[in-house]
Amino acid sequence: MNIDRDLIKTAFHTYISGFDASNLQVYNKIRHTWHVAENCQFIAQALSVDENLAFLIGVLHDIGRFEQIRVVHGYDDSKGIDHGDYGANLLLEQHLLREFIADTTEDELIRKAVKYHNKYELPDGLSQMERVYCQIIRDADKIDNFRGFHENDFFSFHERTPEQVQDSIISDEIVTCFVQHRTIPFSKIKTAADFFLIPYALYFGLVYDPSRGLALKQGNYEKMLEFVFEKPENREKFDLIKREIREHM
Repeated sequence: MNIDRDLIKTAFHTYISGFDASNLQVYNKIRHTWHVAENCQFIAQALSVDENLAFLIGVLHDIGRFEQIRVVHGYDDSKGIDHGDYGANLLLEQHLLREFIADTTEDELIRKAVKYHNKYELPDGLSQMERVYCQIIRDADKIDNFRGFHENDFFSFHERTPEQVQDSIISDEIVTCFVQHRTIPFSKIKTAADFFLIPYALYFGLVYDPSRGLALKQGNYEKMLEFVFEKPENREKFDLIKREIREHM
């Protein structure tokens, strides 16, 4: 594909100029976008697939977040705007994708990668190439979520306070997810402590070996494991969770 990275960067900055970058949620999503795009490029290179297409998908994957922040003042996809669905519609139905790339060859692949990057699992029926790029963006996104979790104030962005997390109990169902080495469905979340652990389980969702290697090289995930729960019951459960994580590593 003929992909012009200068055009991509210009188009992205033009689009986000309509949003308030002094809003920390907007600012952090701008930073996240570029980190994810770089992660996509790294993983694509390691897999010997088109790194420019992967980079473009990385830039576009959260394009729906900005309107979501404006409307619902947060990142909750259950409050009326699913940012993956909205972003895919924005790119194709509202023709924003043409601002980033003139070539229409991979429009459907790009749409699916954006639409499904935030879903619990990928749907059946994807072509082999579609699945590869969908998995690249999902891996790249998870890896930068580790950075965001470590660097940013998780509690204020996710509407859970430190006190709520420390005062609640980790549900047994959440521990079971870690024992089974799988990511946490939102349907299993019962407490603030459960919600807090969602990013930890994302490591189990990484598909590619280069993705796992990149996550460990960046070091943010290891720093997440330094968190200390105050309640003895939670400390015991978190110790078990960390053992399962390290076994998976």
